[in-house]
Amino acid sequence: MKTWVAGDTLTAADLNAEFNNLLNNPISLISPTTGVINFDNKLHTNLPVSALSGTSGSTGQVATINTAAGAVIWATPASGGVNPTIILDAGSAVFTTALFPALQRSTMFQSSADGVMMVLAYDASTMEKAYFTFPLSTMVSAVSSASIDLWITATSSGNTVWQVGSVFLLSGSSGGGASTAVSSTTAVNLASLATKVSIGLVATSWATPGIVQLYIGRFTSDAGDANTGDVYLQSAALRITV
Repeated sequence: MKTWVAGDTLTAADLNAEFNNLLNNPISLISPTTGVINFDNKLHTNLPVSALSGTSGSTGQVATINTAAGAVIWATPASGGVNPTIILDAGSAVFTTALFPALQRSTMFQSSADGVMMVLAYDASTMEKAYFTFPLSTMVSAVSSASIDLWITATSSGNTVWQVGSVFLLSGSSGGGASTAVSSTTAVNLASLATKVSIGLVATSWATPGIVQLYIGRFTSDAGDANTGDVYLQSAALRITV
């Protein structure tokens, strides 16, 4: 750059050098910036991901939206990339030859003209089970914990005892994990549409590829079950943490 003083003569060479200095050094002109650059939603192309530098991040983190603040932050994703929720509806249940709940159509939440909801009706005096089977896809690298949410309704008040048992089957194997079962005693809240029951499961042996089979049972013979009427399983959701 030429530093001009009073009385200097402007030459073509000096003028060309001034413009060439700006054209040949555009990055030096704007970097580092002294303020926020507004791209006005214009598309910017030819910027590969490898060109991005996470100066405030660390190895294994990804850029994600902070839903609370609405800002982009660096965060560590869950192992395997997803924490799936698997819906277990009444229509997908299978039963043994005896001691199983009845599959019924329910209009408790809606009239028959609005639609159909299938429920599992567990008897008041018999221990009954319904079985569900589902695969673990390769999107799940390993399972650190799992729990199941049950939504139940009843026409009578009183505690119910629910038991959920699970077994994990390795791909191509007759059995890769020991059968485990847990129980939960829950009072039915007749004032609400449904009562939610959450039960933690033993899932340390679950992995991929594999198949999980579990049962949902109402154990009327267990101490603590005092509901004298049928109890209806509206829906269930298995939540997996990877």
